[in-house]
Amino acid sequence: MAKLQRYLKIKKGDITPFVFLVGDPGRIQIMIRHWDIAQEVAYYREFLTYTGKYKGIPISVTSTGIGCPSTAIAVEELANCGARTFLKVGTCSSLTKKIKFGELIVPDKSVCYDCITREYGEPTSEVIQDQRVYQALLTAAEKSQKKIIIGTNRTHDAYYESGENFLKSIRSFGSAADKLISTDLECSVLFKISQTKGLSAGAILAVNKIKDIGEITKNPDKILEAPIAKNPDIGLEDAVLVAHKAIEILNNGNNGFDQN
Repeated sequence: MAKLQRYLKIKKGDITPFVFLVGDPGRIQIMIRHWDIAQEVAYYREFLTYTGKYKGIPISVTSTGIGCPSTAIAVEELANCGARTFLKVGTCSSLTKKIKFGELIVPDKSVCYDCITREYGEPTSEVIQDQRVYQALLTAAEKSQKKIIIGTNRTHDAYYESGENFLKSIRSFGSAADKLISTDLECSVLFKISQTKGLSAGAILAVNKIKDIGEITKNPDKILEAPIAKNPDIGLEDAVLVAHKAIEILNNGNNGFDQN
């Protein structure tokens, strides 16, 4: 009998090799309404999993909750059950007011200002997005006629971080800080674990908060007043459309869908 995973409450055969990841369990409904069929597999704590088909393609989605620790649990247990390619569809903060609410970001890499990635092998300052998934997202955005912004993402742990800590982390990247365009709570660990296990992972993020580096540099307390979108899911539907188109591209190339 297949082993049931401790937290996701799934086993081999419950999911497909390709898995979408979302943070909020409520966002799974945004995903599965695009599918041909969808069936709930398991729901325990923050981890809700559905499996179904999109345009005939076997597909699964799991919610990870908030932050790197729960994301690491989800990726580990999904990998144990046969997941091979992950695509995170989520939200982030932009680091400049030039990038507006609802705009889409595809990070080419994520710098590690979290604590979990250091527990997977040698500590590293950054991890890149898998190139197959990355290129599929770029192509999917073009085909879907959706604008995306490419740059470096920062992953950290404390949602309610102080302005001083925020600026300290930005300065720690030195000249590379100029390429930072977004910050989130999960990407680095997703990329890191996937690389460690020989899997593929990518992400597309919709902006729902703006932490402008210039404004916070002038007044660190401004981080407490960082603008937040009234609709926390703004832009997410566009991200979902691009992500599903990326699945079609990956499937046509058999990237992550080898059932053998």
